[in-house]
Amino acid sequence: MPSVRLQYFPDLLYILQFIEDTFALAQPNLRVNGRNFEDLDDNEEGGRFPTVHQTASQSLQEMECFDEVLDREVWCLSDQRLKSDSGIADKRRDKPKQIESAFRDYLRSQEQLETEERVSSVQQDSRVDENGTLFVPLSAGAAS
Repeated sequence: MPSVRLQYFPDLLYILQFIEDTFALAQPNLRVNGRNFEDLDDNEEGGRFPTVHQTASQSLQEMECFDEVLDREVWCLSDQRLKSDSGIADKRRDKPKQIESAFRDYLRSQEQLETEERVSSVQQDSRVDENGTLFVPLSAGAAS
């Protein structure tokens, strides 16, 4: 009978092999009822592939109820984490621009203060003679 299938579907073996390989790769990441799939034993009750009888008897056993409070808390923490990550990303994007702007303003104000000091010192040292000519003394650095 399988040969009939293979005759009509020649790629069936490749597809089945692909499915087996895919599940073999995913197996370390699977959890069933909170237990690792690899740790489940085929022979124990409720093993990898339980029978209908095992499934029914397992459902009759007392199982832990779904904790809605814990679920809400987990979702709340997840939301807080997303907001925190978003806030950090915003700060990483905006703070350097703000610091650059503040530093430029500081340098501009320092430059303006130095200019004002130079102008005021020149005004203090300068004198006007009786003809209205302004005399500005040369500083020691400019004279040499």
